Amino acid sequence: MWQHVPEDLASDEHITASASLHYFLTSRGLTIEDLRVHPVVLAAFQPALHRQLIRLTGSTPATHWIDPARVPLAHGEAEGRPVSVVLLPIGAPWTVAVCEQLIAGGANTIIATGAAGSLTDTAPIGAFVVPEHAIREEGTSYHYAAPEIAARPDAALADALAEAVAARGAPALRGSNWTTDAPFREVQSKVRRYAEQGVVSVDMEASAMFILGQRRQVAVASLLIVSDELFHPWKPAFYDREYLRRTGIAAQAAVEVAGRWAHARQPRPH
Repeated sequence: MWQHVPEDLASDEHITASASLHYFLTSRGLTIEDLRVHPVVLAAFQPALHRQLIRLTGSTPATHWIDPARVPLAHGEAEGRPVSVVLLPIGAPWTVAVCEQLIAGGANTIIATGAAGSLTDTAPIGAFVVPEHAIREEGTSYHYAAPEIAARPDAALADALAEAVAARGAPALRGSNWTTDAPFREVQSKVRRYAEQGVVSVDMEASAMFILGQRRQVAVASLLIVSDELFHPWKPAFYDREYLRRTGIAAQAAVEVAGRWAHARQPRPH
């Protein structure tokens, strides 16, 4: 059984994301400049959301990237500033591994958009959730921070996402999100217990991404759209027209925030 040993968190990493990326690039005669990951990255977990981000930013596929078939990376613009767009895999371990390489390639901000289940009738299908905290019920984050460390997004980035959807007439719920590795083990007793504690939503990546952001000192925040309800017999809406319309609003809000964030941190050259 795995044991938490505090000194492991301070120990040097045997394999770093930078070394992995260097190996990938040099084996192809490339440099980090050829990779061209922009400081602000828009990330999606669902192909429909990813397509909307691509369209809104006018992005084109990256010329060089570690896994273009399964984790496509593209580059475009938001508010006149360069941004990168990526389709992240489902689940914390692979998502964090990809984000590590994006950070090693130059990213300092990751804005995640994705689906979430709702634990409360105050967050029906199509509702927006911007987590302020995430319950760490995945395994990845414990390799990055001690169990007692709270998984929180970058506060300013989370606030900006909430403000952007509110400006579109759809206020976001703020609060706790439950992150799990096992969607088919979201058992009824646990759903009830977390709901009674005021937890709003459930996903599979947020807590690990927040802890990664804290560890690597990059800004990370999530904008979630409720795709299914768990506060009564399961009610999914992944393919419903109204849910898909709401993902479009989320994409618009995320791109607006990415543009403003990039403007604030990347002054236009003279």
